Amino acid sequence: MSTDGEMKKDFSKEEIVTIAKYQAFVLYGVAAVLVASLLLRVSVPALILPARGLYLLCSLFCVYSVFCLRQAERENIVLTIVAMILLFIPLLNLVILVFTVVSATKILKAAGLNVGFMGVSKEEIERYKAQ
Repeated sequence: MSTDGEMKKDFSKEEIVTIAKYQAFVLYGVAAVLVASLLLRVSVPALILPARGLYLLCSLFCVYSVFCLRQAERENIVLTIVAMILLFIPLLNLVILVFTVVSATKILKAAGLNVGFMGVSKEEIERYKAQ
């Protein structure tokens, strides 16, 4: 949801570390939602209610993580609220999550961090802090 013009923001080391942390939260939240969704599809009828509860908790964690990440990136609060609402719409939520993660990845790479499949490793963050 960010444009390249917004990439010219200057972030402190603490802000970069915060962005890396919340990007990992979003990525783990997405993985948790996928697992919870799978449980909903394959669970026996007696486990449907707990699986729905797990799915709801994972979804709320994703909403929280997206909010924190977008605030760490200094995104517009109105766009952040719209993104959080859109997270409850199937398929559109994936688009929002991808744009949010890609935006964070661009910021982290511009700061010189190596971003892996599940975000920046702890060792990489410690190396960055030590610079």
